[in-house]
Amino acid sequence: MRLFKPWALYIWAIIIAVILWLQVHGEGEGTLSLDVPIQLQGLPEHMVIVNNLPSNVKITVQGLQARLKTLQGQDIFMPLNVSDLLEPSVIQRSFNLDDVHLPTGLKIEKVQPDHLELQIDRIVTRTVSVQPNFDLPDEWEVQMVSVTPSMVHIQGPEVWLESLTSVDTLPLKPHLKQGAFELQSDIIVPADKSVHLQEDEASFKIKGILSKKKILLLTPKQVIQPLAPPITTSPPVQEPYSEPIMDSYSLPTAKKMILDSYSINPSEQLPNHTNEETP
Repeated sequence: MRLFKPWALYIWAIIIAVILWLQVHGEGEGTLSLDVPIQLQGLPEHMVIVNNLPSNVKITVQGLQARLKTLQGQDIFMPLNVSDLLEPSVIQRSFNLDDVHLPTGLKIEKVQPDHLELQIDRIVTRTVSVQPNFDLPDEWEVQMVSVTPSMVHIQGPEVWLESLTSVDTLPLKPHLKQGAFELQSDIIVPADKSVHLQEDEASFKIKGILSKKKILLLTPKQVIQPLAPPITTSPPVQEPYSEPIMDSYSLPTAKKMILDSYSINPSEQLPNHTNEETP
């Protein structure tokens, strides 16, 4: 005797199918918002993106609730194809949602932002000098400074390195003791992840002589007074007939005597000439 009749098997198959359908579709559909990372794909080796890009974008996924519950943001990334960027430029690039891999039955409904602005530049190498950066009190100074190696190779975007001529070391604080010293230091690379040293590891040796500044103090006698500007005088202008006329009392004695000889004394009288005839 058979355990189940053929028609009974069909009934059980239908019941199992209904139970499975209810488990999958019983909660219906919904949406889920996630922050997913951006992944640049195909960027040429000699090119670099110089502007700051967001690390994540927000996507809204639509689908069955049962599958949305198991979806995690770290399992998804938003690809951005930049393999065609071969020259420096500024472009707008939209995301291709078909490149996002999601479980079956789920789809991306919205992405924010839906595009990015990319500033593309060429990677170049520059050779610049290394300048020691001393952090010393005001009364101390360093002389005969040498840096080994004195030059360094830096790679980065051309727009950032075209005006770069030197880089500084980290702040140097030698022991405050007069005499020769030797220090080891690294350099300060411009604060951006796309600018870096061409060498993997670089250490710089700084040598010099440390001494106190000589301050010359002058005593009051040694203080030099500023010289007064010379006073220039022009000779007096002589006008014509500017000399005073001398009177008779101011003349020399000889001249006065001559004048006196011709002067008339009122006490002396001239002879009285009359018409009387002389005998």
